[in-house]
Amino acid sequence: MNNHTCIECGHAFTWKNIFKNIWTAYKPMKCQKCSKTYKVTNGSQALVTLLVIVPMLVFGELLSMLSLLPKLSIMIFVGFFISLFVPFLLKYKQEPVNKN
Repeated sequence: MNNHTCIECGHAFTWKNIFKNIWTAYKPMKCQKCSKTYKVTNGSQALVTLLVIVPMLVFGELLSMLSLLPKLSIMIFVGFFISLFVPFLLKYKQEPVNKN
């Protein structure tokens, strides 16, 4: 689902919903129109981790001459800034329906 639309009904997921999904530990996301459930792929989760955490650590190491509070503040800002672009990179897959 590269274009972030529901496979069943074609409803588009908003950037805001995808961004919120990132910060809620990738809970499955439901289509607002047909209620089908979608989950972030494992590969996307790994990519996001690399794209957010690695630059934070690199900046933290480059700023080692700063005291702890300014360094942490910059690291958190860098991580948050990068996460603004992550919704464009995520891939979702539809969760299978449980038949009980």
